[in-house]
Amino acid sequence: MAYGETTVKLTDANSCITAGGLKDGSRLYLEACIPGQIAQTFYYTNDLRLAVENHGLCVDLPSGDKTPGNSLQVWTCTDGNKNQIWSQ
Repeated sequence: MAYGETTVKLTDANSCITAGGLKDGSRLYLEACIPGQIAQTFYYTNDLRLAVENHGLCVDLPSGDKTPGNSLQVWTCTDGNKNQIWSQ
């Protein structure tokens, strides 16, 4: 994934990762891709965070729980929060 503005789209489908809300704890889910949809517009930062464009929220692993099937959420972007660091 290149740094900068992006949508995260499921290959071979018109489904994009979508923030269920623009507040701490909102879950992520798949929804039909809608061009310009704020909740589907992310920014991959140079410090490896995936942030909701212009909202100060980052894709976050709740409590660092790596149990298979655990949902992701958005949470206030916090420097040094390892639950918000995503490799390419």
